[in-house]
Amino acid sequence: MDEDQVVFPEYSKEDLDRAFEEALAAAKRLHTKIAALAEDTGYMVNVISATKPELDGLFEKAQTDPSAYPIVASGIEYLRGLTGELNGLDESAKKLVFQFRPTVNSTGTFASSTDSGMALLNATYTTPPVLLPPNRKFREHYSAKLKGLNPTLANSYNEVWQTYLGTSSEPHRAALFMMRTLFDNFFVWLGPDEEVRKSKHWRKKESDKPNQIWRSERLAFALEKHVENNSRRAILEAESKQIGAIYEAANEAHSRGSLDEDKASRTLMAMDSFLKDWIDSLK
Repeated sequence: MDEDQVVFPEYSKEDLDRAFEEALAAAKRLHTKIAALAEDTGYMVNVISATKPELDGLFEKAQTDPSAYPIVASGIEYLRGLTGELNGLDESAKKLVFQFRPTVNSTGTFASSTDSGMALLNATYTTPPVLLPPNRKFREHYSAKLKGLNPTLANSYNEVWQTYLGTSSEPHRAALFMMRTLFDNFFVWLGPDEEVRKSKHWRKKESDKPNQIWRSERLAFALEKHVENNSRRAILEAESKQIGAIYEAANEAHSRGSLDEDKASRTLMAMDSFLKDWIDSLK
């Protein structure tokens, strides 16, 4: 089997509906819990703020009436204990935010990949509102992350957007295929040839290129080596298959001469979002 011929299970419409229902239900459950936490945290902020003038008054009263002092002293001790407890919760929240961001970003990748597929494969597709490229601050953030991995990758990433935003001769096509080259180089950096061939994910090919590495093998190696969270691995693996299918559809559209600016741009945005998901998920 050729490396680009990804084999998917045979899913039914019921499978599609169930997958959406379960994902939406999970998102709603999480949203409800986080909204409740925000409400509870807001309650604490308001209560602590409202109590300050009263404790100030009791402190002043304690200067002439010692019986007020125990209330003030116990209040200070409570606030110190509360601060310690809240600081501990804050650290837990930081970990949740760190884990949550890639999941949020991958949702955007899923949406843009689906949108790109609709644009490429559906003749009756109606163009939705304009899909904007990442702004300079966002681009510089991910360029800096790539530079920390390999300066050449950062340069390639910058060139994609310099081409897309700074040239006038079919920039959407040029930038899209430059992004494909960046993808290849990014995954070669994550999974060098010799390391992949020594891993359990590679097998010798029964062809005239026995040492060839398929994209799926390099991806499996990169997931195992560079992504710790199992749920994140599963999401990235699914996204990889979707992005691969999207890019092949773009190639087909290009060969037919129907890869217009909108289709190419939407595919580029989907690939950019996917790349960011990987960058955010690395150990």
